[in-house]
Amino acid sequence: MRRRSGTPGTEHDKTQDKAGRMQHTKGTNMRRFSWIHAVVVGAGLMAGRAGADDFEIAWFTIDGGGGLAAGGEFEVGGTTGQPDAGDLTAGEFSLTGGFWGGAGGGCSGAERIGKAKCRARNGGNQLKVVLKNGVPGDDFTVTLDDGATDSGTINARGKGKAVFNDRPSGGGNAGAVWSCGATDEKSYDCP
Repeated sequence: MRRRSGTPGTEHDKTQDKAGRMQHTKGTNMRRFSWIHAVVVGAGLMAGRAGADDFEIAWFTIDGGGGLAAGGEFEVGGTTGQPDAGDLTAGEFSLTGGFWGGAGGGCSGAERIGKAKCRARNGGNQLKVVLKNGVPGDDFTVTLDDGATDSGTINARGKGKAVFNDRPSGGGNAGAVWSCGATDEKSYDCP
């Protein structure tokens, strides 16, 4: 059974449930929520103002180290972490830190010439050499037996293509060299 007592919107805005317990209605709860919300927002604004004082943190860094490991005839060295990305100066000395770019991602280990195919096209022979499994962004050069060359960059799918027009009839070899150091060779035959 629900009974309403007092005027709506006052502290007497309550209902009574079947067990006889008094409960606040929606109007009272909304007023309570608005008051709590105002207190929280006000405290947040005061805290933001209190933290606006000037302060300074001394510059320091935690960098990784490096090391060398050797076993038998093999040796490997390397570093970890990020070097200081800024300039350090003292007197006549200066040190500039940053990332070490290196030589790229290296070879995938699966670079190869997928095909070297020659076709009669536009009154002459056209040779297409398709490279596969390269590292995207790696440069390559394809060289034919007669010294003709074509260069390009491996695309996002790990492929590259060299095209040679007006090729003479007969066979030959196409050699590919990737800038990461990989090499491959494939023979072709033009009609």
